[in-house]
Amino acid sequence: MLRPETNWVVRLAGRAHAVKVTVAFLSMSFYVDGVLADKLNPGLAYPHELARYQKDGHTYVLRMKGWWAFVWLELEVDGLVIEPTKAGSSAAPTSGAETGVAQEQRIELVETERTEQLMAEDRKVIDNSNGSQPVQRKITMTKEWTQTITIENEKAASLKGSAGGSLWGVEIKVEAEARIRERYSTSTETMKRYTDETTITVPAKTRTELIFAWKQVWQCGIIRVHAPDGSTVELPYRLALEPTFDQRRVDTPAQVTRKDRPIEAEPAKKGVKCPQCGAFVPFKPGLRECTMCGHEF
Repeated sequence: MLRPETNWVVRLAGRAHAVKVTVAFLSMSFYVDGVLADKLNPGLAYPHELARYQKDGHTYVLRMKGWWAFVWLELEVDGLVIEPTKAGSSAAPTSGAETGVAQEQRIELVETERTEQLMAEDRKVIDNSNGSQPVQRKITMTKEWTQTITIENEKAASLKGSAGGSLWGVEIKVEAEARIRERYSTSTETMKRYTDETTITVPAKTRTELIFAWKQVWQCGIIRVHAPDGSTVELPYRLALEPTFDQRRVDTPAQVTRKDRPIEAEPAKKGVKCPQCGAFVPFKPGLRECTMCGHEF
């Protein structure tokens, strides 16, 4: 059940900002730095976004979490979830005031593009060269792939100041990987299997070769880190998504053999003309003399 009032203290660039939400019956008021950002009806109690507010280049997102009687409010600022204060509004300092409390590092993910990388080719042959009718075949394609996350560690290790040092680089890499897996609903499982099916028809007297060109799909983006001293650092990342493939086929007609050719009439047999009597003697193997006069050839 929602509380009548929920408060947060958001620290941005060394300054504190008060955020408050009040609930009265079916009405909800969303305040940022004492200014009414939105007045809304929360509707049914299920997980969904309630409001989104922009201020001084920062994005405040208010969400409802949980179900039915077990619901609560969640505030996210620039991709970072802020914990509500436990002492109520009295714990929030004056909005915009400088604070000596160390500000947590904030991380946000910015998607840039999706790219494809050629992995390998698989070939399948269906030989219907001797068939007199078309045949249909179902082909099952399977590919194992690794769901990896790549972050530029060299750049992270070379950072200086409040966001610098190798220790910071390791911590931010672990936190960033966790955010990426949460964003894309991925697991820590290393190997995955992708399976797809396709059905083809091969004509009679044809040999068909299928070529499957597998491609790895990469989601590219930037990890934007807001350091406690107010500086911002961007680290490129890419996440391996489910692979895909391009398919092409090569049909080769079967060669016609002698037994497959139609039967043709035998050509007329030749013969010889006898120089003695002038008779035409049909040619036959072993012919040595004229059958009419006996003249030897």
